[in-house]
Formats: sequence, C-alpha cells, structure tokens
Amino acid sequence: MNALLVHIPKGFASLDWRNNYINIMPMGLFPIANYANALGHRVNVTNLSRYASRDRALDILFERIGQTDARVIGFSLHWHLSALDVLFAISKVKERLPHVHTVIGGISASVYARQFMERAPGLDGVIQGDGERPFAVLLDAIESSGEEWGQVPNLWWRECGEIVFNGVTYVASQEEYSALDFDINKSMFDVEEYVAGRSLFDAMAGNYETVTEIDISERPFFVNIGRGCSYNCVYCSGSRSVFEEFFGRQELCIRSSASVVRTFLDAYELGFRLFHICFDPRFPGKEKFYADVMSGLSSVLNDGRLLFELYELPSRDFIANCAETFSHTTLVYSPCFFDENLMRRYKGYHYSSEEMEESLNLCGEFSKVSAFVYYAITPLESFGTKDIARYVERMKCLRERYGCKVSAMPVMAEPGSPWLLRPNDFGVVDPGIDFDVFLEEWEKSLTAWSPRLCYGMDNVNEVFRAITKGSGNAVLE
Repeated sequence: MNALLVHIPKGFASLDWRNNYINIMPMGLFPIANYANALGHRVNVTNLSRYASRDRALDILFERIGQTDARVIGFSLHWHLSALDVLFAISKVKERLPHVHTVIGGISASVYARQFMERAPGLDGVIQGDGERPFAVLLDAIESSGEEWGQVPNLWWRECGEIVFNGVTYVASQEEYSALDFDINKSMFDVEEYVAGRSLFDAMAGNYETVTEIDISERPFFVNIGRGCSYNCVYCSGSRSVFEEFFGRQELCIRSSASVVRTFLDAYELGFRLFHICFDPRFPGKEKFYADVMSGLSSVLNDGRLLFELYELPSRDFIANCAETFSHTTLVYSPCFFDENLMRRYKGYHYSSEEMEESLNLCGEFSKVSAFVYYAITPLESFGTKDIARYVERMKCLRERYGCKVSAMPVMAEPGSPWLLRPNDFGVVDPGIDFDVFLEEWEKSLTAWSPRLCYGMDNVNEVFRAITKGSGNAVLE
C-alpha cells in the first residue's frame, strides 16, 4: 500500500506565509513510515513548510501524491497551532482526490480526536496514541478489503456515518520502541526538507529567503530518546497524566542507548552536525544511559554540536561527557518560574536559584560548554512593573555573572495539559479553554501571543516586550 505522511505548518491556509510557524516535523513521522515500509508498504514523508507559498506547497503535495500513487495521506497534528491548516489541507485533498483516505495523529490529534472527526467531514480517521503499528495495520486493512477498519488499534473512524473508536489497544513497549528506525533518509522525499532554518527559532518560525542557502550542517537535527514522561508540569501536554489518559502509557519508555547512537550516526552521515535533545525526564540508569550514548559517539562526532534541554540539573559527569564528545554543547536550564516556590508547586521537578547558579558555575569550568536559561511568562506569577524590573535585573545578573544567554517567553495553552484537564491537581483556576476556544484562536493569524491562549493573561504582549527590551531577551540557537 502506498501512503504519504505530511507535515503542515501553522499559516499554511493563508496566502501570506511571512508569519508561518511550526515548521519542525515531529520525529515520530519517520519510525511510522519506516515501520510500515519494513512490512512491505511504501510510505514517504514530506514537509510542506519548506515551500514559500501555499500554492507552491499544494502543487508539491499533489505532485507527490501522484508520484507515489498514495491512497492514504497521514497528516501530523502534534502541535495544535497548525490544526486549522491541517484541516484546510485535508479539504483540498478530498476536493480533488475524494478516493484518497486521510488520517491525522499526534498529541493534539489524540486529545481532541472526536472533536476533529466531528468538525472535519473530509477526515477519515484519527490515530490516538502510538502510531507505528496502527498505521501499518490500517494500510493492511485498506489494501486487503478497502473499508474494514474495525480491527485497527487506536483508531477513530466512520462507519455508516457514525464515529467509531476502536480503543487504545496498542502501546509500544521499550523493546519495540528501541527497534524503531528513525533514519529520515529512508522515507523522506528530500532530506533538504527536514528542517527550515539555522537556529531553533528559524526552524520554528521559518526563514524562506535563506533556507536553501543554509548548509545541512548548520540545521538542527532532533534526536528522540523516549516517549511518555515521568513528570507532571502544569502547562505541558507532554506530561505523564496526558500519556496515561490519551496514549494508554502507564510508564515512561526510553529507547536503548544503542538505538539512540544509531540515530545520531545516521543523521551524521547525512551531513547534520547540530543535534538537539529536548526531552530530559528522570528514569533509572539515566547517568549510565548517557555515558553509553556519549561513549558510542565520542570517536565519531568530534565536530558535532549538541543543544540539550535540561529538566533537572546536570551532574558533573554528564557535563564532562558532553564536553568530551561534542565540539560544543549548549545546556538549556528551564526553571520557568522566577519564584522557586512556584517552580516547586507547578513543575514536576524543581531546584533552588542557588543550586542552579552552582550548576551554571560548573558549566563555566568547561570551555566547550555554554548555558541558556529559560523563564516562562504566565499568570501564575506576578508581572507588575516592579516585578518586571526585578526579573530583568535577575536575567542581566545571570548573563553577566555566568556568560549565559537568558530568555523569558510566554507560555501558550496546550491540549490535554494538566492546567486544562486537571486544574485541581495544582490548585489553579480552570481557564475555560476547550476545543471551541482553541478553534476560535486558531482562526487568527497569531502574529502576537494570544492573551486568551496564554491562560487569560491580558497583558502578555506588553510584558513580553518590556522584558525583551529590558533584558535583551535571547533566542534559543
């Protein structure tokens, strides 16, 4: 069975692509494609965010459907901001190719599976939770009988006009997850499509005028190490409770160190030199896991660079291993709250300001390691004029004392986050953000932070500008 997996950016439906966002593909697309291909299917992956206009991107989409004779089109709907754009693309596919089956998957799709099925008549199915085996079984079902979808795990679909859910019956085990193949070269039409931009900010916000001139060695490659989470953080849709409720995942799943090494080396062979890990939960044997990963890379990646987003504070051994393995490492600290007491209350992990500064000082002992400190702007913390002045001074002090970059950014609501579904667990006020509210906000261009989606923080844009002006807010690169 021939199929195509497609990533759509926020702003895809607009004729003006200057404010496009979410141009990064979820890494989960590649093991889904490679898993199905290993079973005899032919699945390709394409990223339409690389093309500078809607019309050009649609031309590419239909060109690739024709090239592959794809009968199934799967759209990633991991990050909610691109939801309406994905639905727009589905409508265009169905308008022109009504015989083609359309499905979506990802965290946002999993949380609001029924709502998407109800709002999008052209959507044939939603895979809730882990997608590797369900997508392959769906291809088998379509190939063998055309319409028998009742045995496909994790699938929402339509039967005689009614929405049916088969239930979450597939959750990848650690062994299965470690066996998945994340090699992008085996399923992508064009590796150049993988990520559009030199920095993380460029890759998210797009930089169409220069992206084709940026060598692949300057673009970030995102390394997946696991699925699920060991923490519940108040505003994160990747929290443990979300995976329990919507993915059926009762425990964190970490890939084997050998499989992670393989992913690094596959990307390195393609020319990538900047690697990004944005997932750092606590799990048994974590220190040894990363020691083994670094050991497997140390003789190969001496010209590679690492950007690692920390949850808890790193050990000296971890920092030393990074320094020995990579030509440069940036460690991103995420206290998120200026008030450490709020961090203790609302994050799944916490540390004191003094402990963080001790760790920043430790980073300074390694010439090939630098630090980046991230704070969040949320209504859980006071942002009056005097507060902002104090926070700005704090950010300047960290930058001057430890030579690190510092940034404060607003936090936008995420489908399924504890703040939305379990506010009582954290003692926060229910912000009243449901699917309909998301839908209203998705229809806007969102060229600025949405106060409504920033948990009702009416002055969020003024606060962001004030902090940026006062502190010289850095961009994560």
